[in-house]
Amino acid sequence: MAFLGKGKKQDMLQLAEELGINATLNMTVPSIKIAITNSEGYEEEFVKNLYETVIANGKRLEELERAEKIRLEELVKEQALKEKELQLKFDLERFKIESGFRVNDESNDSTNACSVTSNLNLKKLIPDFDPKQSDISLYLVIFECQAKRASIEKKEWVGQLLGLLPLDIVQFIAREPEEQAENYDYVKKLLLKRFKLSPEVFRQKFVQHQKKSDSTWKDFSFEITNYLDEWLIGLYIEINTFQDLEDLMVVDQLKKRANASMKDHFLDNWANLKSATQIAELFDNYEDVRKVNSKPMDRWGRNDKILTYSGVKEKK
Repeated sequence: MAFLGKGKKQDMLQLAEELGINATLNMTVPSIKIAITNSEGYEEEFVKNLYETVIANGKRLEELERAEKIRLEELVKEQALKEKELQLKFDLERFKIESGFRVNDESNDSTNACSVTSNLNLKKLIPDFDPKQSDISLYLVIFECQAKRASIEKKEWVGQLLGLLPLDIVQFIAREPEEQAENYDYVKKLLLKRFKLSPEVFRQKFVQHQKKSDSTWKDFSFEITNYLDEWLIGLYIEINTFQDLEDLMVVDQLKKRANASMKDHFLDNWANLKSATQIAELFDNYEDVRKVNSKPMDRWGRNDKILTYSGVKEKK
């Protein structure tokens, strides 16, 4: 009879019902067990097999109920997600309208006609941006050129741009404060940052960019000029004289030839090293210290002198 202690109370009630025994929820487990074992025609082996079947059926039923519960929860989540997406699309559409993506019905007829023409021309001239295929920096340059040619006011550029970007990027922009999200210069910086196009990346693109077989040399010239412009803009350096350009090139060469340990040591300040004289002095001081620290120790375990990274002898 020990097998009767394996299942749940509900299983025992089900067993009693199968055996034709009158058992209720108010009864305790021991009393149900007694009612079963004392029933007329009780055969332990038969009851044991029947009880195992009842328990197995109960487990299957629980699994089915659990699966159904999960399915319903997934349906609820899916429905909530759809509602959220619909709300987001609505908010994005409103955002586009507020940004000037659509023509304002309150404008006069002549302004409307001009805006509609510009909008249509811009959509035809510029393909939608594809993050996998296009370079965002070049894409924005082309967009700006076409927007100027179409005589679209700069305050409407964000709205125009949103219509050309994928939904996930538009969502990314829409999360920004309204005032900033409608500022084209701010949005441009945001996009360049999202795609991790730092001054160093633009420098590498400028140096390593190759002409495509299906493009013209004019296209290639336009592309590398854009990379150079973005590189200089990111460095916040004004190139007004030949000396400025010369210094920039020397800085670039110095950084290229720095070894891995140098780059690692100056990593936190690497982007701010913009003067050839400053970099040369820092690199010399660094190597002086490395040379001193690599000298063999004397019998007291000391170098004959210890230098700091600035090249100044420390006081003993």
